[in-house]
Amino acid sequence: MKRRLHFLIHDLGGGGAEAVLVRLVNRLDRTLFDVSVTVLFGGGVRETDLAPDVRFRAVFPRTIPGNRVWMKLLSPAALHRLCVKGRHDALIAFLEGPSARVIAGCPDPDTALVAWIHSTVTADTFARSFRSRDEAVACYGRMDGLVCVSGGVRDAFEAASGLT
Repeated sequence: MKRRLHFLIHDLGGGGAEAVLVRLVNRLDRTLFDVSVTVLFGGGVRETDLAPDVRFRAVFPRTIPGNRVWMKLLSPAALHRLCVKGRHDALIAFLEGPSARVIAGCPDPDTALVAWIHSTVTADTFARSFRSRDEAVACYGRMDGLVCVSGGVRDAFEAASGLT
């Protein structure tokens, strides 16, 4: 049986992390994995680079000004209900911040939760997309795994979050 992998990212704009995500999902073995990608905000230039058999969904067609503020009004559980459809074996929050907050709201104990940490965070930037530092620590603490792109990124995340 194929494992259902679901990646969530803010958008598929022209950045390096977005390119990494597209390359990763396009290269996953389709005999083993059913792959889907959800973006919070559509219209990114890398959307057309996804393989045709990757399920794609945009929660909103375009970026909404002030989204960082209004997203904090909703709980992680409410964001998850809004953004993630269907059942998955693994949910991967690609990039730190809003995607991790959404994935942390998953109520299914059988779904593996993974946060992909791509950028170097600091104590000042760690909780930027969360209501508070405590909420950020709680959301990342729900993850079954953290994937960091380098040792330096891992060390910075651990120093900023206090998580290991």
